[in-house]
Amino acid sequence: RSTLSIHSFPIRRSSDLSSQFHAELTDLYDPAKSHLYPPMVVLTSQKTPTVRGVLSPTYDAIKTGHYEHLLFGEGDGIVLYDSARELPGGEGRWMRHLKGVEESSHGHVSLLGDLGGVRRCLEKLYG
Repeated sequence: RSTLSIHSFPIRRSSDLSSQFHAELTDLYDPAKSHLYPPMVVLTSQKTPTVRGVLSPTYDAIKTGHYEHLLFGEGDGIVLYDSARELPGGEGRWMRHLKGVEESSHGHVSLLGDLGGVRRCLEKLYG
């Protein structure tokens, strides 16, 4: 029986910056100016396995490269699908500006190369 436990990747700085960005999006949202915010559409993908964690004997072992068991989830190869679809602040803030979510078969780097997906996003915004 394995004694491995689940640990996330040691990407503290990126994680901290991402958390700060999400907090600022939530905290700086001004409902009194909601009429000034543009409508949005999310272009996302769940076609490429995306690392969501790693099995390692200890947290410190991750730093030295001792992880062989990666845990995958649905995503675009970089961003997990569930986190790409959720906007900060929940229903009461940015979600009211969301006009839709469009699925793509492309990965993270080539999402905007999916011209059909981009067209569908524009149609949801202006069509």
